[in-house]
Amino acid sequence: MFLAHVTPFYPVQLLDYPKELVEFLSSSAHGLPSSLRVTVTQALILLLNRKIVAIKDTLSLFMASFRF
Repeated sequence: MFLAHVTPFYPVQLLDYPKELVEFLSSSAHGLPSSLRVTVTQALILLLNRKIVAIKDTLSLFMASFRF
């Protein structure tokens, strides 16, 4: 979450951070504890709200990681 908050201030150093979050969540979403999955999803939503990540890149990921 900290890196998601400071991403706008370090655009060069954290250029790949959103992509890494998406890859991490897509590759191991079902094996993660629910609290970690929620935290990673919250970080992606923060990046979505700041227009750093496009919604089309993450919407299918959110739906796939949703559990009943």
